[in-house]
Amino acid sequence: MPALPRRPRTLRCASSPASSDRTLSPIANHRFTIRARLFRVPQVLKDDVRSRIRAAALRAFAVHGYAGATMAGVAAEAAMAPANLYRYYRNKQELYDAVVPDDVVNALEQVVGRRVEDFAALVKRNGTTTDVADEMMQFWLHYRLESVVILSGAAGTRHADVVARINGLSVDALVNALPAGAVAPGDLDLFESIWTNTSRTIARILLHNETEADLRGTITSFWRYQVAGLTALLRHLAQR
Repeated sequence: MPALPRRPRTLRCASSPASSDRTLSPIANHRFTIRARLFRVPQVLKDDVRSRIRAAALRAFAVHGYAGATMAGVAAEAAMAPANLYRYYRNKQELYDAVVPDDVVNALEQVVGRRVEDFAALVKRNGTTTDVADEMMQFWLHYRLESVVILSGAAGTRHADVVARINGLSVDALVNALPAGAVAPGDLDLFESIWTNTSRTIARILLHNETEADLRGTITSFWRYQVAGLTALLRHLAQR
């Protein structure tokens, strides 16, 4: 019987489909797993980096306001690449929520509410300090930059109307300090203007006075001036 012709051998590269069907031996598979683990870069979010980002963001929101701050600017302030910043916070809104949480905003409104309730008695005492005033000062010291953002930089956030609510409470305090019927129609606009400027001034004081001694001194001086002026104004309105 004549010999059958030999079939030509087909050379296959390692990446061909046929070769990919081969099952790795247990030893080869183990080596492959170890090699993959060695070259895998762990994506670990570090607490110290997160703290640095929050400090930079709070400063950016205080200086530029929410609308003016940018993720690139926060990254530069935190001395990191923007891409790395996005690993921690997906967008500016998420970053704002992290540094100006609702509980801080609520606490500010509550302490201001107690402060304005004490206002009439404060005017009668010609600016003598009270426990409420001390509570307000402690809040400014603990939440200095957060307060700046709430009072002057929250436009474009869900906290944009907080200043209007605070000013409304303050206007009511002035009205309640006057005898019934002593408030003329134009007085409410005057009171609103006074407290709008007061909020802006306090925000500037908080932003530019970083030490406790400087902040206490400047706030105390401003408030004495404010109380003296409001006392004279209320006396004039009551006697006209």
